[in-house]
Amino acid sequence: MSLNMKQPLVPVFITIAASISFVASPARAADIAVTGTDSREEACAAAFGGGAKCFYVNGKLTATVTGGAVAAANPITAAVGDTITLNNTSGMHNMVFCVEGSTVNGWKCGDPITSASDPGSANSSATGAPKAISDYGGTLKLDAAGNYYFWCGLGSHRFGGQYGKLVVTASSTAATTATTKPTATTTKPATTTTTVAATAPTLTLKKAAGKISATGKAAAKAKVTLQRQSGTKWVAVASATASATGTYTISAKAETKTTTYRVIVGTRTSATRRA
Repeated sequence: MSLNMKQPLVPVFITIAASISFVASPARAADIAVTGTDSREEACAAAFGGGAKCFYVNGKLTATVTGGAVAAANPITAAVGDTITLNNTSGMHNMVFCVEGSTVNGWKCGDPITSASDPGSANSSATGAPKAISDYGGTLKLDAAGNYYFWCGLGSHRFGGQYGKLVVTASSTAATTATTKPTATTTKPATTTTTVAATAPTLTLKKAAGKISATGKAAAKAKVTLQRQSGTKWVAVASATASATGTYTISAKAETKTTTYRVIVGTRTSATRRA
């Protein structure tokens, strides 16, 4: 983080992940592979122009420092157990923390930082906050949920806006399991049986769109065969299974001339019909 006009603005990268290295590109420079320090700088510059500083969460761009101030997606969010990595490719910047609402050298943690309201230069975090990341970078594993603020405790970097909010939620990997055992006795639902008496099949014919449809009643779940008369013989043209309530529907190709039909269910035969 750099706010001193005598120092060049230097890319600063922060990754929040559970020991995850940079493996993805920023959302606004997705075509640039992020595989190392130089690639991170190129990706950051491609997304926001030279001189920007980028923060990464789980390998994805989450916030930037542009013109010396933290901008875009502030606060930064993480979970207990995640690791923050601060990579300084050059220059000196650290990262110190305080608990939101606490007082540091007369400054209320979370208020704007000015020369009149200043937490001061620091190399260590305030009591109860995550430990500091040193001048040339390092890693920090978050072990407590809470709302924190961070700033660069070197020089006058914080006055220009090199500070922001960090929200740490409960562990995203924690899981609670429970086992539900069945009761000792299980009552099975009553079985209902519907009995449909065997009946002599009936037959109704409808002829349309090149098809003939046969409907009627028969014995429950019985096989029903539709036959057409051909000279002195009967020829099967379609079959179906009657429903549990004893109804059926059969479709077959219609003849080009008027034809006599019947249905057979077991030994029972319906009356003949013509269509």
